[in-house]
Amino acid sequence: MTEPEDQDLPRITEAMTAPGAARAAEEALRQAAHAAWSGTSTAADVYTVFGAVGYSLELIPDLLDQVTGWLEKHAHELESAAEGGTAADRIAQVRAELDAAVGTIAAGRDGVARAQAALAPISGPRRT
Repeated sequence: MTEPEDQDLPRITEAMTAPGAARAAEEALRQAAHAAWSGTSTAADVYTVFGAVGYSLELIPDLLDQVTGWLEKHAHELESAAEGGTAADRIAQVRAELDAAVGTIAAGRDGVARAQAALAPISGPRRT
């Protein structure tokens, strides 16, 4: 999957913090889930949703890597409330867990891409 080039695609244009942008993405997906039944009228709509969700999954590993990189860079300034370990120890655990999760996310992205490809020849419904 590649970045969408649709000019009608809504874009976030104001400067946002990473948490703010992540929350906006969360809200957008929540809204899409609620609109999925009543806001879908053609197979092409479903194809579009598959593409957008797949591309979103493609972006997640980079986002997780970047924010975890921030933690790693600032580990010496952070404190841990956990007993028996430093913030750096805990951040190393965070990195290991996310590295494992990235494989699962990639598998999900690939599955959505296969579903989208399988849907490609489907059209309709026909209007009579």
